[in-house]
Amino acid sequence: MSEFVSLYNVVFGTRPDKEVDRKSGSLDKEYLPRPDEDPVDITRVICAIEENGCKAYSFDEFGRFGVAEEGCKSIVKGILKKHHKTLSFNPPDQVSEYTHQLSDFNHAPKWHSFGWLFDELPDFEESYKTWKSAHNKSGQEPDLTPQRLDNPRKSNTVWEVAKGLMKIVISDHLATEKQPVENIIADLISSKKTTETMRLLNKLQRLAPDSFTLDEKTFRIKLQEIFSK
Repeated sequence: MSEFVSLYNVVFGTRPDKEVDRKSGSLDKEYLPRPDEDPVDITRVICAIEENGCKAYSFDEFGRFGVAEEGCKSIVKGILKKHHKTLSFNPPDQVSEYTHQLSDFNHAPKWHSFGWLFDELPDFEESYKTWKSAHNKSGQEPDLTPQRLDNPRKSNTVWEVAKGLMKIVISDHLATEKQPVENIIADLISSKKTTETMRLLNKLQRLAPDSFTLDEKTFRIKLQEIFSK
């Protein structure tokens, strides 16, 4: 019987162990490890999932194994969409933690319950070429390079309003703290993430949850601008 190769196996380049003939008198199944393969980029994986005639399989919530229906494929496509966004727009430490969590079936069951039979693995590269022939005839593949808003223009009125709100909350924050003001400010304008920075950012986001959506790094930059004056 062909072994099951999960979505996780394909994307991260791992492979399930191979079942081998049992030794004489043994009732337990025996397995040999397979060497890892090259990871398959999700641009190729998603094309294989979408391709007509490409058969994928899944285990349902009751452990039943069968051909993956369109609803199941849609869920997996959503998972890969989130995966792409996480890898593209998050710092390395968060990506590392995220990919480590994916190895846990309990944390990411669909990654391990959706996939293909070993003998029926699609040609992912060929699926991608087929997609490109219909959607990208130029053949160009520029890199996606997200731009972080690390230092917004000072002329931006929205930032001036935000800085005003920060000054009010910072004043209140300093007044309620027992440690020296100099120590708190040193923490706030540190180049590294600190407890004080996160506490203050959380307080601002509670006051203006719909409009105050700074990430922690940008917040530190704005604090440095405020206290440098």
